[in-house]
Amino acid sequence: MVVSLTASRYLMLALFLVAIELFLLTFNMQTIRLLELDYLQLWQLPLGYVDLIGKLLLIAVFVWLLLSQKRLARYRDYLVAHFEVPRFKRLALVQVLSFLLVLMVSQPLFNVDQPLAAASFHWLSVLWLMALTLAVVTIPLCLSRVQGWSRWLEVERSRLLITMLVTLVFWKFAKWTQSVWGNFAGDGLAAATFDVVAWLLGLFVHAPVAVNLAERVIGIGEFSVYIAPECSGYEGMGLVIAALATYLGLYRKDFRFPRVLLLVPLGLALVWMLNCVRIAALVLIGHYWSPEIAVGGFHSQAGWLSFIATAVLLLWLANNSPWLQRRPPSDAVPLSHSAVATHSMGTAEAMLIPLVVLLAVTLVTTALVAKFDYWYPLRVVVVAIALVKVWPVLGMTRFRVGWQAWVGGLLVSLLWVLFHGDNPEANQAFTQGLESMPPLLAVTWLLFRVVGASVTVPIAEELAFRGYLYAKLAGIEVRPLGPVPFHWLAVALSSLAFGALHGAWVAGTLAGLVYAWVRIRSNQIGDAIVAHAVTNLIIAGYGMATGNWWLL
Repeated sequence: MVVSLTASRYLMLALFLVAIELFLLTFNMQTIRLLELDYLQLWQLPLGYVDLIGKLLLIAVFVWLLLSQKRLARYRDYLVAHFEVPRFKRLALVQVLSFLLVLMVSQPLFNVDQPLAAASFHWLSVLWLMALTLAVVTIPLCLSRVQGWSRWLEVERSRLLITMLVTLVFWKFAKWTQSVWGNFAGDGLAAATFDVVAWLLGLFVHAPVAVNLAERVIGIGEFSVYIAPECSGYEGMGLVIAALATYLGLYRKDFRFPRVLLLVPLGLALVWMLNCVRIAALVLIGHYWSPEIAVGGFHSQAGWLSFIATAVLLLWLANNSPWLQRRPPSDAVPLSHSAVATHSMGTAEAMLIPLVVLLAVTLVTTALVAKFDYWYPLRVVVVAIALVKVWPVLGMTRFRVGWQAWVGGLLVSLLWVLFHGDNPEANQAFTQGLESMPPLLAVTWLLFRVVGASVTVPIAEELAFRGYLYAKLAGIEVRPLGPVPFHWLAVALSSLAFGALHGAWVAGTLAGLVYAWVRIRSNQIGDAIVAHAVTNLIIAGYGMATGNWWLL
């Protein structure tokens, strides 16, 4: 018992240190501006996305905690059983020292206002990446040996795949909600935000508060700030909606509907109010203390802290309010050696892997380009390899396509074109990208684009959304063959998630509803795949015929 208590305390210390390190690592860093450096090499591009990677990791941890809530006690016991205090003390020292080196190098490396010379930047980049790798690798090794983590990863493989998928959907939805701030100059919520911020500032200063709603600028005296979409708090609202939708969908049997849905407006109101306080504090810090601290560290961290605080409060209310709870949660299945021994790729994993691979490759390739995705063929090839690997598990050797697939595909293509107008800037970027390549290479790229849109993308997305996600939300077995019952919550949430994954949220959600109808009306997921393929093929043909290349 003494050893377990000691191990538990060390585990809490380790978690606290990791949280502090993540906070310090991203504090006062606007790493995206590194991409403007002329001498930045290909292998150094990840340095420009440290902020983005940090946010994605934070969301991934949060999503994993959501998905694993009923297993956390088992994880703790598992770690305690494999924990070695002497080993922790040795490796924790190495971890802290390597992180301090990361922190020291970060100051000159990420100071974009006083950029380093090319030679200094290159060797500091190498040192930073090496120190960061050592700091990251030693974190899990402090807690358990490699064998312990290997066993845990085998058991949790499916959950980790789901975490990756849900994280990317969360991020896509949050970016969409963020875009609302900049797209509507007369946005009533934005006006209310500036009114509340001005009122809060008036409580602390007697000087007039300058507000320019059209330009999204507010300030006092000589200090004013532009509230960009990234700083509006709308991103946090999107994350709260996504988190609650996921959590309430996963554990819907534990809650009383519809009363538990009151958490959604409560969460949005809390995020909005905390964002008003954050903006007011930002202006006060910049006016009275330091503009650099206001627009740097405080500005970059306060929004995420607000989201975390709101999410934790909402989940605590959901789990501790008898008015919202229907019944106590059931015990989770423990980790065991036998589970590892019998674990192999199942149908559920096979239906998720292609989309996870697609999203991961998309995230990487789009980070390496500016406006035109020259790496799109790589996306098609990698996803095709993943499909070849999982296809035997699915057992979809032959299936007959029903009329619903053709009707659904045609209907969604019409909706998609109807909801999309012209986009001259995107068309120009697309045509410039094609013209920059040799003719044969451009034709090959277009061929891959059409094949990806009409083959690999429909298969990957339908397996995940109308296959895996629909079944999980409906509480039925995940399977590609056989009929599925109508379940309104599964239809709604899977379609909303599908819409969140696409840039056109409304059109994407409507498309998800149609594809769900096709799946329900058929006896296998193949009809939904064909419907999706027909849609994308028609849209690709329409885009090439009319010059709306951005639709591809």
